[in-house]
Amino acid sequence: MISDSLIRVLSIQCNFHAIQRIRRASQIYTLYTRLYGERTVNTMLSRFWHRMRTRILHLLRSQSVASKSYRFLLANAAFFSWEASGISSEEINKAIDDFRNVFSDSDQKLDIHSNQFNKSTNSLNECKRFKCRENLLKDDGWELIIIRSNFQVWRKPTTTSGLYQYKVFGSFFDIPARVFFIAQYDTEYRKQWDKLVIKLDVIDKEKKETPQFDDYMDSGNEIVHWVMHYPFPMYSREYCFVRRAVIDKKNNVMILISRAVSHPSCIQSNGYVRVEQYESQMVIKPHRSFDENGFDYTLTYFDDPKSAFPSPAYNWMACSGVPEFVDKVHNAAVAINGNSKNKFVKTETRSSHGNQGISNREWGYA
Repeated sequence: MISDSLIRVLSIQCNFHAIQRIRRASQIYTLYTRLYGERTVNTMLSRFWHRMRTRILHLLRSQSVASKSYRFLLANAAFFSWEASGISSEEINKAIDDFRNVFSDSDQKLDIHSNQFNKSTNSLNECKRFKCRENLLKDDGWELIIIRSNFQVWRKPTTTSGLYQYKVFGSFFDIPARVFFIAQYDTEYRKQWDKLVIKLDVIDKEKKETPQFDDYMDSGNEIVHWVMHYPFPMYSREYCFVRRAVIDKKNNVMILISRAVSHPSCIQSNGYVRVEQYESQMVIKPHRSFDENGFDYTLTYFDDPKSAFPSPAYNWMACSGVPEFVDKVHNAAVAINGNSKNKFVKTETRSSHGNQGISNREWGYA
């Protein structure tokens, strides 16, 4: 029989070691926040927890030691931080800066007033712009793979997966920037024009006041659950991602950024393959205003669908799939533009918690 004094000694010893561990962890956290910044460290911790949680759930499923209800409770117990996992204002600003590197103000003015230049002068300036952009991107490791009259596609190898990140630069002159933006942002409308959508819903929204001024609209961070059809015999792909949209009227630009994230309300389904690496950035800048025809855009995209296809085969499909997606968005935007916006029913999606309305097209027309 263990005496009370021995239990007390063991308890003191355990408490001592626990305190030392906590103190050490606190010191490491303080050091790393000084070196890299608090947000970066929080993001690293969030991603570490996501990996650990994924491994635990995989172990439980593979060994069949947990019932479905237990897995549900375990998943919902996962820690989620808007601060660590959300799209930051710094990311929004960086996306705008990256856009400006390839579409300078002088480029846009030249596009707008191109009829004031004779054909040879315009071709010469176009050549100079293209060469400047090409040099900037090549210096950053990008490779030009497709060039058309109204867009270019570049790619850049990722460091770990053997796949490529893609960047599309393009311009449209037959539709306004706003309808192109809404065709992507309005989840209810996308269910109509994108035949690959099985499920696409906004399931949560950050409960935080975001700037809403006459010249600046911010959607705030939203969690979107998206299931995309894949051809037989492959499983459909499931995405859980955070997104944030900004309409900056002062700077005449629209931004939509999305990134894969782990969220308690996004319970992984056994019937789909969860895509855990996904990033998308779209920046749109009108030639004149949001509601007049003509704009430039960039789309930067990467995902790892965990496909059984060899990397070269998937890279080939992605290479053709990204511009095909842009064409689909353009066609959907043309359909909106062909109708008065008042003829469209303004849609609204509600979070699964029923906490507040999350506007789609109504917000885009603000």
